[in-house]
Amino acid sequence: MADVQKLDPSASPLDYFGSELRRVREAHGLKQGQLGSMMYCSGSPIGQIETIREASLRYAHLLATALSVEKSVARIRRVLEERYAARP
Repeated sequence: MADVQKLDPSASPLDYFGSELRRVREAHGLKQGQLGSMMYCSGSPIGQIETIREASLRYAHLLATALSVEKSVARIRRVLEERYAARP
């Protein structure tokens, strides 16, 4: 079994995103690979998002749809939109 990386949702908006994704995924009783297959990918991108090595608005939308948590993820999407809008 792989080591589970601890997440600190207060560290940054992306850390919060990863932490919320893991929380919701686990609440649905899904492994990363199971969630990945719902999004037509492997579990690897899910792990990368949870540990903030990868994040995008596209993934936020796909995850919300796959987990049927559009309202919960909507606030995360707003944070990501604000973060990316601030980039030059």
